[in-house]
Amino acid sequence: MKLQATKLKITNVLHTKDLEIELGAVTVLEGANGQGKTAVLSALRAAIGGGHDATLIRNGEKAGEVVLEFEDGSCLTDRITPSGSKRTFTDADGVAVRKTQSHLDAIRDALSLNPIEFIDAPAKRRIELLAAAVPAEMSRDRIEEAAGCPLPRGCTIQGSALEAIGAAESAYYEARRDVNAELRQARETVASLEGSIPEGAEDPKRIEEEIAQKDADVARLEREAKADEEGATAKARAREEEAREQMEEIIAQARHDFEEIVREAREDAERSRKAIEEKFHPRINSARSERATLVERFKAANQATGTLEVLDRSRKTAAEKGVLAERLDQAVKAVRKLREEILEDLPIKGLEVREGEIFFEDVAWPHLEESRRVWLSVQIAQLRSGELGLLCVDGLERLDGDRFAQFCEQLLESGAQLIGARVTDGDLAITYPGEGE
Repeated sequence: MKLQATKLKITNVLHTKDLEIELGAVTVLEGANGQGKTAVLSALRAAIGGGHDATLIRNGEKAGEVVLEFEDGSCLTDRITPSGSKRTFTDADGVAVRKTQSHLDAIRDALSLNPIEFIDAPAKRRIELLAAAVPAEMSRDRIEEAAGCPLPRGCTIQGSALEAIGAAESAYYEARRDVNAELRQARETVASLEGSIPEGAEDPKRIEEEIAQKDADVARLEREAKADEEGATAKARAREEEAREQMEEIIAQARHDFEEIVREAREDAERSRKAIEEKFHPRINSARSERATLVERFKAANQATGTLEVLDRSRKTAAEKGVLAERLDQAVKAVRKLREEILEDLPIKGLEVREGEIFFEDVAWPHLEESRRVWLSVQIAQLRSGELGLLCVDGLERLDGDRFAQFCEQLLESGAQLIGARVTDGDLAITYPGEGE
């Protein structure tokens, strides 16, 4: 149960000489500008918020004083002088509390968030206000420990815990998306290359050795053919010379025989040449053909080897990207779990920050029903309200009739206490919306 303030007394603060206000669950100061509403709120903030502001002292006076009484009989007094401010707490028996600062710390955060500002603030400012109300911190080390891997390069962790987690989740998500794209490309390359390799691809080195052997066979056969042909030619020339010598001896008698022998010798030489050609040329041609086939096989094998190397690299890339994608997927899940752990500590379930906006039960703030936004603003304002659930709010005129009624209703239901100001026509008036209805 929050501690309720029951009375506020102001003396010599700004334009106010002496004012006493009974406080309800919702206390609204109404009136035109210059009627003293600002003095009341400034005095209350000075008393609870700490610090010193000598400009609060009413012109011509030596000191100003703010007294805030509570339902348990305790009292906070803030005496403001030109040189400083002195705050004291007294208990129900009027005895001064020694550790005044501790009491101030317990109730000071009540003034840290204006729920009216929170309702209509831009998304960035709304997140800043929420971060100020959420008592949680988040470091880069904690996020990386939870994620199980370092944050992607370029990811900056700053701001509130919820903002830091949102930035980390976005970074991991984008990194996972990029890695998955690379993984798909690597897998497509593997599939394409696997389909392009012919079945039973041969080793190019072995084929190259066979080509060398065929080259040696061709050279050997050509040498043998040349040697046989030279031998036959030499033999024919020897016989021709022999016949020529005989012809010289018996030229008259053996001319006819000589010519016959020459003819026969030449015929024999032609037959020998043809025989040699028939013996060696098919083998030579066959060897050359086989060599050409081996050259083509060598080229194909080399091409297949290159494809296999690319395939091997692509398979390795696909495997590496698969592992990285899995790690990043786990990181995204871990960061989301970390956010859940932080948000579990909040009394407002379903509240989270992502994509630069506040979400409640997966609905972005701009799309929430008005009653939901008012309710959430009040709940968030109380997250760090400490012992005293007191909200000090200016600018209530920004809420139209229905929104103002919803706002007061939510405050009453939450158990919080409000002291607010609303610009209207006329003199200063104190109202207590929602009470007695």
